[in-house]
Parts: sequence; structure tokens; C-alpha cells
Amino acid sequence: MGRQAFIFSLDAFVAFTLIMLTINSLIVSISMPRGYYGSLEQAYDSAKDTMQSLARTTNDPSQGSYLEQIANSGAPGSLILRTAEKTIPQQFGYRFEKYYLGSHTTSIIYDSSTYSSLNNPRYKSHSYTKLKVSYDSLLTSYAIDPIRGQSPWCYLHCGGNCDRVPCNVPILNFSAGQMQIAVIRLTVYT
Repeated sequence: MGRQAFIFSLDAFVAFTLIMLTINSLIVSISMPRGYYGSLEQAYDSAKDTMQSLARTTNDPSQGSYLEQIANSGAPGSLILRTAEKTIPQQFGYRFEKYYLGSHTTSIIYDSSTYSSLNNPRYKSHSYTKLKVSYDSLLTSYAIDPIRGQSPWCYLHCGGNCDRVPCNVPILNFSAGQMQIAVIRLTVYT
């Protein structure tokens, strides 16, 4: 009698597992947007590739990467048209946003749908209708630049002032600066 109960319990466990796998696979297949999945994947890849290439390339190292220039520029439209515009396919619109972690505010840096006056198929009433994907990148920069200062210990190679006694309390003339952290989001939509 004990052996039959064991086989019955094992059979019920296997049947329950198969039923749960079937239900889970149905839920996953139903919840996926079939018609737009290819476009959704292409939009995400475009957003990711654009953000990564902007973060890694520059035309002037003293001004930072293209992404830093876009985030810190007052009017980045021409820079975006020279860089990001070329990597996102024509059928998509896009928007750059900047979220400040310190103040919890969001500002739109650039939106391709607002430039409808340009003679380009991308800008002819191209706003969000079907799908939207985003890719975020963390950007750190100085709001107040640090000041290096001089060495208080009278080392000749550091350029310190050697009229002080090394045992005195050092006079520090540097400033650590102030960091600002922002999240830059590129949203690609159709």
C-alpha cells in the first residue's frame, strides 16, 4: 500500500509541474507584444548603442565625452544632430532627458518631435504612438571644480612653500569641489 501511494504522489507532482510550466509559458507568450517585438528590440538596441557610443567618444577631450557635452550644454541641438541623429534609424523619434539625483528634477534636453520645422521625414509629426524604450546612463560631473592647492609639507617636487616648520599644523589651500550626479535617459519611440 505504501508503494502505491508513493507512485501516486510522484505522478501527481510531475503532472503539477507540467501544468505549471504550461501555464507559465502561456502567460509569457501572451504578454509579449508580437507585432512590435522586432521594432521594440531594434529601438532598444539603437538607444543602447547610441548612449554607449556618446559616452565613449569625443571631439575635444578637455570638454569631456559627447554625452557630457550634451548634458552640460545649454543648447545641444546641433551637437545631437551631428552625433546621435546619425545612429538612430529614421522611423524612430527620440528624446534626451536629464534627471538630477540631488534635486529630483527632470528636464528635457532635446526632443526630435519639437523640431518639426526641419525638412526631414523624421520630424513630420513624429510623436509617441506605438512603442517606447529607454536606456539610462549615469553621468557624474563637477558643479564646482576642485582646486588642487599646494603641498603644506614643503616638498620641493610638490611646489610647497618652505618657510614653515614641518611640525606645525598644515595650512590647506585646496577645495574638494562639488559633485553633481545626473541620469541621462535616451528614449526612442515610434
